[in-house]
Amino acid sequence: MASYSQYELSEIEIISKRLNLVYFSFDNELIDEESLLVLINKDPIVRAAQLNHFYEQEIIEVYEEDNMENDIGSSNRNIPPNDPLFYRQ
Repeated sequence: MASYSQYELSEIEIISKRLNLVYFSFDNELIDEESLLVLINKDPIVRAAQLNHFYEQEIIEVYEEDNMENDIGSSNRNIPPNDPLFYRQ
């Protein structure tokens, strides 16, 4: 991989040796994340790079079947991505 030291790119964690997945950090005052992502994805030895994903609990409106008045109530519902390594992020 080309040198990205001017952006203080540093390896934080090897997520998977077998898949060659690595978690990096950088100084976002030196370059914005989208620009760095474009540069890294253009690197000939990089197959794919992506930004870290953040998961937020979603509040949805649900129909309460046992309520005779057909009121709508709110409920917390977790809908995680179907990525098998999601919880390691």
